[in-house]
Amino acid sequence: MFQFLHPEILWALLALLLPIIIHLFNFKRFKKIYFSNLKFLKNLNIENKRRSKVKKWLLLLLRLLALACIIIAFSQPYISNENGNNTKLQTNECFTIYIDNSFSMNAETENGNALEVAKNKAIELINSYPNYSKIRIYSNNFFSFTSSLTKQQAIARVMEINPSPIPVVLSKQIKKIQINNADNNCLLYVFSDFQKAQSDIENIKADSTSSITFIPLSVQRSNNLLIDSCWFDKPYHQINRGKELFVRIVNTSNRSYQKTPIKLSINDSIKSISNFDIDGNSKKIISLKYQDNRSGIHQGMVEINDFPITYDNKLFFSYSINNRIQILSVNQDKPNKYLNKLFSGTEIFNFKNSNKSKVFSENLESFQLIILNEIKTMESGLIQSIKNYLSNGGHVLLIPSNKISNSVNLFLEEISAPQLTQMDSSKQKLSLIELNSELYQNVFEEIKKDARLPDIYRHYKLKKSKNKLLENIWKTQAGDNVLSKVKYGNGQFYLLGMQLGVIGAWLWRGIGQRRAWH
Repeated sequence: MFQFLHPEILWALLALLLPIIIHLFNFKRFKKIYFSNLKFLKNLNIENKRRSKVKKWLLLLLRLLALACIIIAFSQPYISNENGNNTKLQTNECFTIYIDNSFSMNAETENGNALEVAKNKAIELINSYPNYSKIRIYSNNFFSFTSSLTKQQAIARVMEINPSPIPVVLSKQIKKIQINNADNNCLLYVFSDFQKAQSDIENIKADSTSSITFIPLSVQRSNNLLIDSCWFDKPYHQINRGKELFVRIVNTSNRSYQKTPIKLSINDSIKSISNFDIDGNSKKIISLKYQDNRSGIHQGMVEINDFPITYDNKLFFSYSINNRIQILSVNQDKPNKYLNKLFSGTEIFNFKNSNKSKVFSENLESFQLIILNEIKTMESGLIQSIKNYLSNGGHVLLIPSNKISNSVNLFLEEISAPQLTQMDSSKQKLSLIELNSELYQNVFEEIKKDARLPDIYRHYKLKKSKNKLLENIWKTQAGDNVLSKVKYGNGQFYLLGMQLGVIGAWLWRGIGQRRAWH
């Protein structure tokens, strides 16, 4: 059945009366020409009038036909199927718009802000579709209203899109959209500036159920300084102790900057102000020094002044300071006298001993370091508690006992750490310390080449591990590992292959403080 999407436009066919009226009331005045004798022109004149009249009626008919075709085209005719449904509606049941609203879309184009231009083009696209269309709107926040979003709702959703700090990868975002629209033949329109860091178009897999149209926004390259990252010189924080914050500045333009101010604020209080010079297309690390005079959680902000792009001129961070560093020693029987001596007599550490049977009454999350001191057996509850503590970013040191049960090795296996095997009683010298390890950063001011390392009289041999994240820190002359580090979750686990004797305590002194502070 032949029907029209916009039959109301057919009222414009009344405009066909205008050419007819003009044709019928064309009062053209003829110019008189005096001629001596019309006898020889009479037949020719009659013949020319008839031919001219036919041409005028044909011209009128063509004009009416052209105007009628234009009006009918705007009314969008279509042929319905047997059920009276639109064939176009069946093949294009929905169309989807994805607008990249990352911070890079705040850049300027020839027509203004890139995100605003994308939103305006998306609204134009929505208005070009018929009223029955099903529309879905996506952004980097990956949110859609409904599968049957109306044109008015879709336009309102587009207008609500604001810049987002959420980083996305284009191929993964499109894959999620395709999965979300798996039940429909989806026409997808992508509005983005297609930054290289996120636009992995080569990884987008073709899908027979969807068609993707990329609409790029060409942004203008602007001179820009940005704060890339920041970090402290030490992983621990103390009250009334000087600290140093390093800030990496990146210049993405060809222009050089001189005497550019940078400001550091802690808890809305300015702590440090400095200036820096930076060459074009380069990076620079700036040092800012200050100190804190109270404990607790601190909110920090580093800020520079740079135009026209301003969204990357501030970097926020946070950290906490404890009055004293909390260390818990979980003992099998009695406390370790070497640990007591190591952490006592100082204002930095708050060292606490706890029996293994009473560890469940402790709030493990309040400790920066937990030492499993010569634990012979580990019950499932204790294993789970230590694993949860490690997953949440805690740090654990295991000092083995003279007898190791299968439960201890089971725990080591579950966290992908080397297992303890037989005891080696041969005297060996410690021959290698991995000074490039994070454990030893900023520990030694100078390393002597002829430094004498201690002897080891008894140690456990560690079973080889396939864990690629395993770091061996101490080794003997025979190549045995006696101190290893394993990352588990967000935390760090340290395995000592020997009991903590006099020499071990001396060697651990510089390391234990460094680790506990972290």
